[in-house]
Amino acid sequence: MDDKNSNESLDKRLDGAFDKYTKFPWWLPIGALALVALGLVMGLGIGRVSDGNKAPNDNVVGASVKSLDYQEANTAPVMSVEAITPGSAAISDAIDASGIIAARHTAQVSGRVTGAAIEQVLVEVGDQVRAGQVLAILDASSFKDLHIQAQADLDQAIASAEKAHADLARTEPLLQIDAISRQQVDAYRTAAKQADATVIAAKAKVNNTATSLNNAKITAPVSGIISERQAQVGVLTSGNPLFTIIKDGALEWQATLAPNNAAKISIGQEATIMAGNTPIIGKVTRLSPTANQGREITAHVAIPQGAPLSAGMYQTGKFVLSQSSAPAVPTSAIMTTDGYDYVWSLTPTDQAEGLYKVVRTKVDILGYDGDKAATNLPPDALIVAKSAGFLAENDIVRVATVNANAPHSSTHQVAGQ
Repeated sequence: MDDKNSNESLDKRLDGAFDKYTKFPWWLPIGALALVALGLVMGLGIGRVSDGNKAPNDNVVGASVKSLDYQEANTAPVMSVEAITPGSAAISDAIDASGIIAARHTAQVSGRVTGAAIEQVLVEVGDQVRAGQVLAILDASSFKDLHIQAQADLDQAIASAEKAHADLARTEPLLQIDAISRQQVDAYRTAAKQADATVIAAKAKVNNTATSLNNAKITAPVSGIISERQAQVGVLTSGNPLFTIIKDGALEWQATLAPNNAAKISIGQEATIMAGNTPIIGKVTRLSPTANQGREITAHVAIPQGAPLSAGMYQTGKFVLSQSSAPAVPTSAIMTTDGYDYVWSLTPTDQAEGLYKVVRTKVDILGYDGDKAATNLPPDALIVAKSAGFLAENDIVRVATVNANAPHSSTHQVAGQ
C-alpha cells in the first residue's frame, strides 16, 4: 500500500515538471544563439574589408592628411568682404555757437488817436504788408460828427468875415468926406480882422477833425512782416502799440560767444546756421560792443531772405575760420573700443590671389562731413567697408569688391604703416 502511494506521488511530480517545461518559451535560446552568430559574421566581414584597404604606413599618412586639412582650415578665407579706399572730406576749424533768431529792424504801430474803439482788424501775425497798407479801422462815427460841425463853423466864420470886410469897404470912403468918424472906421477894421482870425481857427479845426477821421485807419509805416498783434476788436486805443512789423522781413541770428572766440570773428565773415538738417549761410554784420550779463559777446549774423527760420527760434550754428580736406571713410567702417577708434586694414597675403589679412589699426578722427569721418589714414589705404564685429585679428578674408567695384589686386599702403 505504501509502495503504491509512493509511486503515485512520483508520477504527480513528474507530470508537474513536464507541464512547466512545456509552458517555457523554448524558442528564446535558439533566437539568442542566432543573433550572436550573425554579429560574429558581420564583424569578421568588416574586419576583412578594412584590412584589404589598409596600405603600408597607413597611420602616418592619415596623420599627414589630418594635419594638412587643419592647416587649410586655418588659412582658408573666413568670409568675403567689401573693401574701400579713403575718399575726401572737408574739415574745418570752426567755432560752435547758439543764439536766438530776431528781427534786424522793427516798427511799432500805435493809434494816433486815443479813446477810439477798434472796429476792424485786417491783418494777422505772419502777414506780409506794404507801407501805407491799412491794418485796422477805428470807430469813426464820432470823428465824422466833429468834422461836420467843424466844417459848419468854418462856413459861418467865412460868411462873417465876408460881411466884416464888406462893412469896412463901405465905410472907409466915408472917412474921406468926414461923413463918418475915424473911430467908427477903426471899429470896422477890427471886426474884419477878428472875422479873419475866426476863419483861420475854423479851418484849423476842420483840418484837425479831418486828420482824426483819417487816423481812424491805422496804416503800416514800413513794408515787412507782422510779428506781433495786440489790436483787438472793441478795445479802446490808449497809445500803446497795436502791431509790430519786422521791417522788410529781415532776420538775424544773435549768436553769443565767449570773448576769446569773439575776438576771432570779423565783420563780413560767413556763419552757418542749422535749420533742422538744412544749413543756412549768413554774414556777420556787427559785434556788440559790450558783453551781456553772462559776459558774452553777441555776434549779429544777417539771414538771407526766404530762409526757413522765424523770429524767436533758438538755433545752433558755427563760424568757420578755415577749411581743408582729409582722407575720409564711412562711419560704418569705424569701430570704437575703450575710447579709441579703429578700422580693419587689409594687407595682401602670399597664399593666393585675392586673399588678405585683416589687422586692427588705430585711427584719429579729425572731423565729420555728413556720414563720412575725416581721418589720418593714408589716401591709398585699403580697409574693410564695414566694421564687422565677427572679424578677428589676422583673419584671412577674400576681398569681393573695392569701392563697390570688381575685386582689386593692386597693392595699397596699409593704414598706420
